[in-house]
Amino acid sequence: MIVHKVNLDGSLSHKEYLNSVDELNTWLAEKYGKFVTVRIESEKTGKVIKMTDNGFDWEVLKENKPEEGKQYLLIGGKGQKSIANGNTWKESEINDAT
Repeated sequence: MIVHKVNLDGSLSHKEYLNSVDELNTWLAEKYGKFVTVRIESEKTGKVIKMTDNGFDWEVLKENKPEEGKQYLLIGGKGQKSIANGNTWKESEINDAT
């Protein structure tokens, strides 16, 4: 697998190649508190995840982007799932059944 530090501007640095999950766990332990966000890519599957230091542990970052062609509730009332109320794009999607 390939691991990087994710810089504040979104660029990648500190590229390293790791051979096992054990090496990944060691690398994450060494970088905890030094790197805020890291990117991990599987060379076998191409799957990419990003993890961030949440102050207690590494946490997987979920993609939170709007999808083209879908409608979202930006501002909702109390109890409504909307971007302004802190919900994700997926949670704020307007469905025909809504």
